[in-house]
Amino acid sequence: MKKIVTLFLIVFSLMVIAGCQTNSPLELTVQVVDQSNDVRFEKTIQYSEGAFDGVLEAIESEVLMDYEMSEYGAFIKGVGGIYPTDSSYWYSIYVDDIYSEVGIVELTLEDQMVIEFRETSMKDALALEVDQSIYSFVDQLVEDYISDEKIDYYVFAAYQKLQTFNTRLATIESLLTKEKIKTDYSVISDLPSAFRSAIYFKALGLNLDLTTTYLSGSSVNEGPYAVYSYYPLVLSKYIINQTVDEVHLGQLSSETTISDADYAGMALQLLSLDSDSYDVRINEILTYLKETVTKDGFLDYSGKASASSTAQVVLGLVSLGINPRSFENIDLIEALMSYQEEGGFKNHQTGAVDLMFSTPQVFSSLVVYKLFNDTYQNPKTSLYF
Repeated sequence: MKKIVTLFLIVFSLMVIAGCQTNSPLELTVQVVDQSNDVRFEKTIQYSEGAFDGVLEAIESEVLMDYEMSEYGAFIKGVGGIYPTDSSYWYSIYVDDIYSEVGIVELTLEDQMVIEFRETSMKDALALEVDQSIYSFVDQLVEDYISDEKIDYYVFAAYQKLQTFNTRLATIESLLTKEKIKTDYSVISDLPSAFRSAIYFKALGLNLDLTTTYLSGSSVNEGPYAVYSYYPLVLSKYIINQTVDEVHLGQLSSETTISDADYAGMALQLLSLDSDSYDVRINEILTYLKETVTKDGFLDYSGKASASSTAQVVLGLVSLGINPRSFENIDLIEALMSYQEEGGFKNHQTGAVDLMFSTPQVFSSLVVYKLFNDTYQNPKTSLYF
């Protein structure tokens, strides 16, 4: 009798163990890892055998997934509300820390597998640092430069350009009100105001008649610093209706002096509007820049290497489709980044952060460089259009 009872207990125990094994949940862990290898999102999903047809279905049961299906499979855009930095990044799929050569739809669901969506790009370390600097500025400082209380035209123009690469950024309309802009520029009495109104009104879809009327009757100061008048006049006309002001470009092209790097950068931006017609003057300016560049960038009027002056040259070079990272064996973007401190930028290597001038100018030049670098074949890229 004891043998029968013992045998019964053994069989019963085996049945209980088998039942427990059958009912134990299977697990799938999902992670999102950013460029810095920080885990931004993690979720462990428990499921029973046969509950799902594949990995994607299992993940979707508990994780919000944003993806597009095509003949090539599922392109993952977002996981758990987390997205890549912008459109120049994407998610690569890793299974148990090994890169998956097949898409998520083709993966076979297995117990204890770890699916990692790893943010990926083809950029080098400096380009990644530039992106980090740009988005740090957007997160921490952009509202100091775009609001009803204050608008900086460098930041405004750069932010608008950046939105083409990152549609998840806050809209400009959410940062300021159109009515305030219209009130501020209800009277236009000088070229700087006309220039700023052209930038703001064009971006916000406002009526540009006042600006156009002022520009039609405006004149510029001639002489060695005429470029500072040409700049707002010529660019405003092009911003409004893509009209190239050949008269003033011709006058600019006929000048024989180059006062400094700021002049050179601004002149290149203007002459880039019709670079074929003004190639001689452009080459003269480029020669000047090649002869005056330093490891820290370009000198300003004080004779010191300056972030603002270097930023202006970067805007000029990129407007012609010239890579600023290999200018006479000097990486001008690396030079600009050397001025960064505490989220802003100094104007000189020694000195305090300059939030009024250098920081918005450098931010705008980094954004324009980013768009140039991230766009196929590195086309001519302007800050304003």
